[in-house]
Amino acid sequence: MNIALFNKYFTYIKSAGWYLFASLFVAIIGVAINPLMARNLSPNDYAIIGYFTSFNSLLLPLLHFNFITFFLRKYYLIEESERKRTYNTLLIGLIIVGFFVLIAFLGILYLFHKHSNLSIPYQPFAFIVFAQVYVGNMITLYLTKLRIEKKAKNFAGLSILSAIFNQLFSIVLVVIFKYGAEGKLWAVLLATIIFAGYSVVKSKPTREFDIPLLKEAFRYGFPLTISALLWYFISGIDKYMLAQNNDNALFGVYCVAAQITGYLSIVYSSLANAFLPDIYHSLGENNYSKAKKVMGLIIFTIVLINVLFILFADPLIDVLTAGRYMSSIPFARILALQNITLVCYEMVNSLFSGTGHVKASLGVRAIGTVLILFMYYILIKNYSVYGAAWGQVFAFGILSVLGLAVFHIFRLKPRTS
Repeated sequence: MNIALFNKYFTYIKSAGWYLFASLFVAIIGVAINPLMARNLSPNDYAIIGYFTSFNSLLLPLLHFNFITFFLRKYYLIEESERKRTYNTLLIGLIIVGFFVLIAFLGILYLFHKHSNLSIPYQPFAFIVFAQVYVGNMITLYLTKLRIEKKAKNFAGLSILSAIFNQLFSIVLVVIFKYGAEGKLWAVLLATIIFAGYSVVKSKPTREFDIPLLKEAFRYGFPLTISALLWYFISGIDKYMLAQNNDNALFGVYCVAAQITGYLSIVYSSLANAFLPDIYHSLGENNYSKAKKVMGLIIFTIVLINVLFILFADPLIDVLTAGRYMSSIPFARILALQNITLVCYEMVNSLFSGTGHVKASLGVRAIGTVLILFMYYILIKNYSVYGAAWGQVFAFGILSVLGLAVFHIFRLKPRTS
């Protein structure tokens, strides 16, 4: 075997190993502490956490305006000397733009919540959750920089330490001091603040700020941001609809199921961290064959893991919830199927992002959202929590089929700018 080729693939596998190790560690530590959380968090606590964190998919794109996706794509199209300036500009943009968006979002949602009849209180939960999303963008941008630069070991170290601090704070505030949902949310925020500060310092920012570049990022991010806002109506609106019933006990059980199956999605995150830049790179070079192989590997892995979870859900959830939330098993099995349709859609969406057809991606999601909202209304009205769970599965199936149809019918090709 050619030595250069061997070294190339060895480096590739080594980096993927670090990403996978970090994600598995984060998942394992979350799984290990989950029984403690289940013993100390009531269904009402889970309902509060699930309700407010569901708005993250509405707030997050407004906070970062897809600057991070812009950086991921822009990195391969510019010279080394321009990359630092691009990073600094986007970091400053995230801090300034995000702050004003956060204030506006808190105010608007407060007025909305004030005129609703929900039994879930607004403060202090809204501030804690949304502030964490704002601060977390600094970490996400830095982690994106690390993975593009193939610094997998550094990426893994930061991810692991962040998870450890998060869980330590959770034990102190939830298990020891019994602060319930508020303690759990504060734990996440405190850990995020610490590592956001570390990320900003380690990135060694300068005062370089390129306004034309920021405008370019806004132009690139606009259709992606509109598309991302629709995500709430695809994967978050179910929780809003269920909360309207004011049955926090049942809603909390549903949120437990969603949290447990969410651990499985960490595997996809690790695979995406390892391979998504390569998918983008392959698509940019019109190498569809390589991109499809990587996508196929990711989908196969996710299907295998979720099928195993479905088969062994009873003993797993018994252990993970200390036997307190066995009623979440049927919902967890259904939501595991959602992990499969979700990764299929993510791969389809990477075709649009990787080839620069963000407006086509927006069109697919907009059309799909209309169908999905109608579907959620019918399913939740008639089948309550079961309808919400199956709605999650069907939603991403609909988007996957629509996306593939558009991509192949219009024979979309990579754009060079």
